[in-house]
Amino acid sequence: MAKGCGAKRHVTITGALKIVLAIRLRRDIRGEWLLALSGAASILLSALILATPLTATLALIWALGVYAIVAGGLSIALSVRVRHWERSVIEGLERAA
Repeated sequence: MAKGCGAKRHVTITGALKIVLAIRLRRDIRGEWLLALSGAASILLSALILATPLTATLALIWALGVYAIVAGGLSIALSVRVRHWERSVIEGLERAA
């Protein structure tokens, strides 16, 4: 088994779990599609890792860099959505009290 296969499996599993989590959270939060999109980006990265030959280290570095930027941006956008959701829940609880 090639040395990079562990990373591919990790990224694929992470992506699949993000998509499952987004599906389960769709009733609880708005913007869950950002989490699902982040999961899709993870799965896309794993496909790129599989397609990239082991000798193309530079291509792998670029793919990881683009993935980190995209996944980081999606995580920031999701955190902003969750913060707004949290504030609306707290305000609703304060009004009810």
